[in-house]
Amino acid sequence: ETNLPSGARQQMGYNADFCRKAAPLLDLMRIVGENHGGKTPSQVALNWLLTNPDVTVIPGVKNREQVEELMGALGWQLSEAEVEELRKAAKAVPPVQGFPAEKF
Repeated sequence: ETNLPSGARQQMGYNADFCRKAAPLLDLMRIVGENHGGKTPSQVALNWLLTNPDVTVIPGVKNREQVEELMGALGWQLSEAEVEELRKAAKAVPPVQGFPAEKF
């Protein structure tokens, strides 16, 4: 909760309340990452998306560090149990909807 976004993202609903609700999912992503050799939550999230055949992942990167982070999501797989556990935890997080421009 100390690294909250500002500007448009905050206006969309990414605030302290959202972070509290998302904390169990983020904690689980950290644990899963640790169980896979120290993968980061971002790497777990991207790998998780890659398990879904209905999702086309188009990541964007701006620098070498982001490329390296992205590459860490490849070459390993979440177990079916981990995918289900992440899915269950994600369902408990309310979606953030809307774009700030819609409020003008």
